[in-house]
Amino acid sequence: MQYIQNYKSIIVKNLFNYMKKNDIRDIDKRKIYQIVNDTYWATNKQKEYLISYYGLRPEKFEKEKIVDIAKKANCSASTIKSTINSMIYTKLCFICKEYFFIIERIYKRYQINEYLKLYNEYKELADVYKNMK
Repeated sequence: MQYIQNYKSIIVKNLFNYMKKNDIRDIDKRKIYQIVNDTYWATNKQKEYLISYYGLRPEKFEKEKIVDIAKKANCSASTIKSTINSMIYTKLCFICKEYFFIIERIYKRYQINEYLKLYNEYKELADVYKNMK
C-alpha cells in the first residue's frame, strides 16, 4: 500500500514540476482542472491558488505569478506557495484511482516526448561526431 502511495506521489509531483516549466495541451489542462475541482478535501481557496498558478482555468489558460495571486488574496507570497505545495504534495496524492490514471497518462505522454527530444538531440550529436572523424 505504501509503495502505491509513493508512486502516486512521485507521478503527481513530477507532472506539476513539468507543468511549471513547460506548457501542456489545453485538453490536458481541462482534465487536470476537473480533477482539482473534484478534490473535496481541499478548500476552494486552495483549489483557486493552484488553478491560477498553473494556468488551468478553462476560460483562459494563463499562468499567474505567485506574487500576483498573493496580491489578489491579500496575503503573503509564501502563504500562497505553501498552499500550492500542500495541494500537490499532500491532497492531490490521495486522489481516487480513476483520477490518478488520468494524471499518470498525461504525465507519461509528456515524459515520452521529453525522452524523444533527448534521443533526437543525442542522435544529432552522434552524427556530427561521426562526420568529424
